[in-house]
Amino acid sequence: YSEKGFYVPWYIFAFLVISLLSSMIPGNIVKFVEPLSTLAFSITLASIGVTVRVSEVQRVGVKPLLASYVGWFIALTLFLFALILIGF
Repeated sequence: YSEKGFYVPWYIFAFLVISLLSSMIPGNIVKFVEPLSTLAFSITLASIGVTVRVSEVQRVGVKPLLASYVGWFIALTLFLFALILIGF
């Protein structure tokens, strides 16, 4: 949220446009572009990690880390429960 109102980062719109466009691409082209997609995703995650400041992580403390672990555990539990329900 900013002074001008609700702020939506530009990459959210880019993601939506690319998602819509990707649904219109033929399957044989998707197979060709898939490695590029994986590379782009890896670069994106790396750039997020590079911009993390250790001092900021130390300032916010351990609570966000614990919250992420709890969220991950809940998601994993629900996933495994769903697998049991479908008999996989």
